[in-house]
Amino acid sequence: SLADVLERDPASVAWAAAGRRASRDTARALCYLHTLEPPVVHWDVKPANVLCQSGLGLFKLADVGLAANMSCSQAHAAGWTPSYAAPEVLLGRPTNAKADVFSFGVLVEALLAGKQPTGRGRARLPPATPPQARKLVLVCLSEEAALRPSAVDLVNGLEDDAGPPAEAEAAAAAAAVARAEEVNKARRLADAAAVHEKAQAEAAKKADLKAEADLKAEAKLKAEAEAKRKAGAEAEDARCLSMLAARVGNSVVELTHCPLLRTTAGALSADELRGVLHVIKVNVSLTTLDLINKELTDVAALVLADVLKVNASLTTLDLSGNQ
Repeated sequence: SLADVLERDPASVAWAAAGRRASRDTARALCYLHTLEPPVVHWDVKPANVLCQSGLGLFKLADVGLAANMSCSQAHAAGWTPSYAAPEVLLGRPTNAKADVFSFGVLVEALLAGKQPTGRGRARLPPATPPQARKLVLVCLSEEAALRPSAVDLVNGLEDDAGPPAEAEAAAAAAAVARAEEVNKARRLADAAAVHEKAQAEAAKKADLKAEADLKAEAKLKAEAEAKRKAGAEAEDARCLSMLAARVGNSVVELTHCPLLRTTAGALSADELRGVLHVIKVNVSLTTLDLINKELTDVAALVLADVLKVNASLTTLDLSGNQ
């Protein structure tokens, strides 16, 4: 591992030797993990988890046992090494992929110093540290996670600083950057689709509310129309009853009008009504007529009134229970 090399022969992984390559390969690995969908955080970036190829020509980030998908923008780290952990991890606060960037900064600092940190006391950078490497360490070790660069920024910065890379390395770097750009583009499209979907949902909700309001207004209008119709019908009933009373005149001693009450007798049929009218017309001795609950219609009532004109003996007429 890189930790073994750093302990045995730190000069071989100095920045001018294989240190810059080790940093660049580790940054590429982080770039791959962080640009997955959803992003994957390693949680334990350190020299002991970086494997070295014979001759130090290639470095691989290993031991992903603690790695986890970031299904949301922030999560709590599952495990870590204290001397390489970011401040927010040590404090138990929600964190994200920027915690790996902090650990990467401690790793690069160890390569530049030629030794690993002990406890939380980090190694001092030697005066001969290249300015760009010193700047890289400082920005990665920012206390605020938001101020640290992304893994894509690390790869781009190390590629620019490394000079013309080998053909395979250049292809791998280009692929990593292209993948990161594709992922970012996909995220932007997904965000735009989410905004559009939300707008459509809100529009549909407004349309449903309007339709519901329209149905309520229509039901209210129908109820008002029905109430008006009933009121008109009642007024017409009252008018017909008044007309009946006026036509009967003084010969009727008592006229009773009650709401319709159905009885076992039921309503008068047409033939029965004709019979009743015939009796009223020809029987001059009739003084009391009981037509309670016979459901006489308006037309029948008017016909009855005309018949009563020629019958002078009728003094009491009870129409209770008729409309």
